[in-house]
Amino acid sequence: MPEFVYVMTYFFLLLGPKKLVPAFAWLTRDAEPGYRRKAALYATLFATLLCAVIALLTNLWAAKYHLSLPSVQITAGLILIIWSLDTIFRPSQAADEEGETGSAVQLALSPLATPTIVTPAGVAAIMVTILFATAAPDSEEIYASVAIALAIVMTLNFLTMYFIEVITR
Repeated sequence: MPEFVYVMTYFFLLLGPKKLVPAFAWLTRDAEPGYRRKAALYATLFATLLCAVIALLTNLWAAKYHLSLPSVQITAGLILIIWSLDTIFRPSQAADEEGETGSAVQLALSPLATPTIVTPAGVAAIMVTILFATAAPDSEEIYASVAIALAIVMTLNFLTMYFIEVITR
């Protein structure tokens, strides 16, 4: 149980819906409800698929490139710092996004699924957790925690985007 709470908290903060409210509301501010819902569905599917691929391939990548858990943890910490500083000091891109409209699938893939839902820090979190699980004696429990936490967080992401009008009122 402590593993699940840890993993859920970690994933909720780095992959969860808190960052989606302003981004999705801004990107779909003039869109029809059907377009919003379609974008929400596709973004959730793409992000979930991306997280699953990362989780499934982490051990393969670690073995192929001889990555140890401490080296991935250090790298993940650096990625988190860089991502945080970029988020804090990045100039506003609102003017650049003005007038850009594409299909719901295009919007869902980028900028929603990546980098809004699955951030670089989120990728690092998944990789560190999977590598930690591989080294732990109760790895099956941690793998189950990862799967359940990702399912819950992605469901919350979908619900946040689907009901964005209600949330932003």
